Amino acid sequence: MVMESSGTESENLAPTEFLCTSSIENSTGLTVAVERCPLCDGTKRKYYCKSCVKQGLFIHSKATVCQRYTELLHKLDFSKIERDKTLEKCQEKVEPLLQTDIRLQEINECHRKIDLLKIALQTAKEKMVKDRQQLENMRRINANKSVKSKTHKEKKILIQKFIKQKYQEISDKNENIKFQIDTLADIRLFHIGVLQKYIFSVEEVIPPSALEANMAVSTVSAIRDASHMTYISGKWAYTNSLEDGNYRIIVPTLPSSGDYSPYNLWVATSRENGGNPDNSLQNPGHTISGGLSLTSQLLAVLSYILDVNLPWKQNYSVFCGGEMTEKHFKNDVARLNQNILYLCFSQGVQEYHQLDTKNTLQNLLYLLQCPTFGRSIPVLINEELLHSFEEVTVTEECKSLGNHDDDQDGEWEQVNEDLADMEIPSRTFYSMTSDVPSMMYTGRQSESAIGIVSSAAASVFSIFKSNKR
Repeated sequence: MVMESSGTESENLAPTEFLCTSSIENSTGLTVAVERCPLCDGTKRKYYCKSCVKQGLFIHSKATVCQRYTELLHKLDFSKIERDKTLEKCQEKVEPLLQTDIRLQEINECHRKIDLLKIALQTAKEKMVKDRQQLENMRRINANKSVKSKTHKEKKILIQKFIKQKYQEISDKNENIKFQIDTLADIRLFHIGVLQKYIFSVEEVIPPSALEANMAVSTVSAIRDASHMTYISGKWAYTNSLEDGNYRIIVPTLPSSGDYSPYNLWVATSRENGGNPDNSLQNPGHTISGGLSLTSQLLAVLSYILDVNLPWKQNYSVFCGGEMTEKHFKNDVARLNQNILYLCFSQGVQEYHQLDTKNTLQNLLYLLQCPTFGRSIPVLINEELLHSFEEVTVTEECKSLGNHDDDQDGEWEQVNEDLADMEIPSRTFYSMTSDVPSMMYTGRQSESAIGIVSSAAASVFSIFKSNKR
């Protein structure tokens, strides 16, 4: 198939109708030549061939302007060339303007930086002025302080000298106080030793040997044991509890077990006998009351010499003032034991495991043998021993009654007028004991020893009380 072209526009247009080939005419049946257009893929009978399409000799089927594709393509290329030329001309004319704008922007940026630098410089100047003012103020303050520091240094030197002087004075006073405490302790020990040696002698009675124990089956021992049997309230009671182990104060002895029930038996016996008790000095009632009375007197003197306030007022006249009920006797003994234990604690007795809440004279003997006896030390109480205080606690009933003998005037034993009017040269601690070694001790087996020694103790203690007042 060959396409004819002419110089006119109508001739250049692609034909809308084409002649069919002989193959179509020669077809036996009725056929319709319908092919799809390669451009629009339509089923119209009008179409363009491939060669026309390749050459661009076609137009749009619905175009209002009849221009071929080749013409439009040439026109597009020409427009691009013209556009490029126009762009080059515009760039040549716009380039100086762009450079001018760039220079203006740089100039504006420099102006802005200059303004910022001016502001920073002004701020720095203001800060420098303030810093200079502060520096001047600091220099002025430092100058004033340097002037004051000289005065303070002089004061510091004076204060250091004063402190050193006071330290030295305190050290001297501490040494003096320590010396006085040691001297006081020695004086206390000396006087208590003299008191214990010549007036209130306390010692442990050694139990009989095994040979003597074997002799207990003899007739003499049987008679002696029978002499200590008492018929009370319809039964026989053994009243001698002083053989198991005793502690002696002057002449009377107290049992180490702390069992003072023979005194109560003696009181009960005297009441059953119609108020006619056994008044011999060797009976258990007199022995126990005398021992407790002397122990109470010794404890009162020791508390006075050691300057220790006891928990209970130690009024020893209750033990020698007459017969006591069992309740009052028990509570007075409990007070005595508590006072002795407190005095042991105040003097730092270390044998806590050996202290017995009921053994009166044993605790007192431990107190007299304590290495720190006479010293002024803090009071330390053993917690384990505190639990055993329940055994020697004074009942609430007797606490409510108060000290039933506080108001009595019989706290001191009556002494002879000749002994009371004896001339005493001085009432100091040294002068009071200077004549003690010259006293004559008559022995412990005499029945009148208790009264003589008690009178001597009363006279000595009256001197102590007069000095205290």
